[in-house]
Formats: sequence, C-alpha cells, structure tokens
Amino acid sequence: MSRRTVAGSLAAQIPGSVRRPPAEVPFGFSAPLGAAAVAAVCLCAGAFPSTAAARLWLPAAAVAVVAFLSRDWRAGLAVAVVAFLLVDGFLENRSGLLTWHPGDGARLGLLLAVAVLGAALGLVAPTPARSGGAS
Repeated sequence: MSRRTVAGSLAAQIPGSVRRPPAEVPFGFSAPLGAAAVAAVCLCAGAFPSTAAARLWLPAAAVAVVAFLSRDWRAGLAVAVVAFLLVDGFLENRSGLLTWHPGDGARLGLLLAVAVLGAALGLVAPTPARSGGAS
C-alpha cells in the first residue's frame, strides 16, 4: 500500500526528490493582476514631471511587491517586462511609441532585478502558514 501526498502524487516518496511548497498565488492570477496593478501605478507615475525619478521607481516598487506577494519569479519577470513596456512607451516616450535609448538597458535591468529580489525575499519571508498560524 502506498502513501500519497496531499496532491495525490507519489513524488514525495521518490528518494532524492525535493518537495517544494506551492507558490502562494498561481502564475495565472499573479501575472495578469500584477500587470493591471503596474498599469495603474504607471498612470499615477505619469503625474510626475518627466525628469522625476518617481516615474521609474513607482513601477519598480509595484513589480517588487507583486513578486514578493506571489512568491513566483516567473510572475515577477512577466510583470517587469510589462512595466518596462509601459514605462518606455508612455512615461519616457509619448503615445505608446516604443524605442530603444541608451538608458533603456538600465531601466530594464532595474525592473528585472527588483522582480528577482522581490520573489527571493518572498520565499524567505515567514508566513502564518509556515510559522504555525497567527500569533
């Protein structure tokens, strides 16, 4: 008689296999909801003057929060790409025109870095489910 895991698979009983906790929010929910949140943040960032650093840091903070809450680096990277397209098309340029300028590589690198950092911090941070409940 075999023991099955909660999900019904035998993967937990294979010697050498690593059990990983599932992501808190599935990718199919976190990526589109995160993209919508970044779009809303970009609308707010558009109120700042074109020279203000907040036009990049507000979307970067939103990407980091989405990656942290979803605990999924794939969702963080997907939202970072959407954020870059919105920042480049609507905050740096006008009317959705996508172009490549010398500073765009640094913008894309920053957004990807905060996505990975947010997901890594989300995996390390304790949650009530991991710590045995709310205290």
